[in-house]
Amino acid sequence: MATWRFVVLLTMSASTLVDAGLDVAAPWSSIVRSVDRMRASCELEDGLVPRAERRFLINGWHWHNLVVQLHLRRLADALRDDAPPTAAAVQHAWAYLWDFSARALGRTETSLFLPWMRSVLPDRHGPAVERLAALCAAEQARGVRLAARVRALGQSQKPLASSAAVQLRRDCLELRRAIEAKHSHALALAVPLISANVRAAEQERFNQRVIASMGAGPSRLHLVGMADVVEALMPVRSTRVPAPARSTLWPARAGASLGFGLDGDQRAIFRSRIPWVARSMIPRWRSLYAARAGPLLTAQPTPESKG
Repeated sequence: MATWRFVVLLTMSASTLVDAGLDVAAPWSSIVRSVDRMRASCELEDGLVPRAERRFLINGWHWHNLVVQLHLRRLADALRDDAPPTAAAVQHAWAYLWDFSARALGRTETSLFLPWMRSVLPDRHGPAVERLAALCAAEQARGVRLAARVRALGQSQKPLASSAAVQLRRDCLELRRAIEAKHSHALALAVPLISANVRAAEQERFNQRVIASMGAGPSRLHLVGMADVVEALMPVRSTRVPAPARSTLWPARAGASLGFGLDGDQRAIFRSRIPWVARSMIPRWRSLYAARAGPLLTAQPTPESKG
């Protein structure tokens, strides 16, 4: 039980805890009760797959969510009121971030992931899947509204007004928090239920369907973004339970006893899950990725940035 609490908490950053109604300084007992409610709703012990064989292999969906969150953070970092980017540069970044990447993620979730979950999970979990579907729809609707405001900026080569940059930064961070909350909710639902009810071979078949739906060219760009996010968001390896307010992704040994395949060094998991041929092509594809995404998304975020 303690291990499961640990796994769920590590999917939830400070902002997600706040969104869920928990103060990051709340007593540990309050946080544990909330996690236990999640655990009860997921019915971890009840599943068709023997516990020793349980794995969660939908890593690409997990990493794609993180890519969109990272790109929103990088765009927000670039929207400094003292040196804002041009409207044209913002449009370039947004065309990749939203039109190409986030919308592809949304299509994957609504057209493939959610229908697949409905088909492979026991009917009693239907309400939980529909709750996730509602979060996905709300996330996409929020992004569409923000996209309209970005398009209204035009293609000027002059820097944005400070007020426009500040507002857009705030909007990007709000969208990022919404995606982060949906992703944390989805992990808390999908990881235990899929690993308990769907065998590894069926999960692999689903992964191939997703790749085929995206096409070879887009899949290459998405893969470069995933490689970047695995490096950019690598946690400090530790076996200690971190403070609840710390944003951490899968430290060493987190959830290892549950066999979810998400614990430990994400770089090692990336190497094990992505074929060598594809990984060897990432340096060659990186130039295409950099040109398509633009400098606002491919620059490293500043360490002191908040949000």
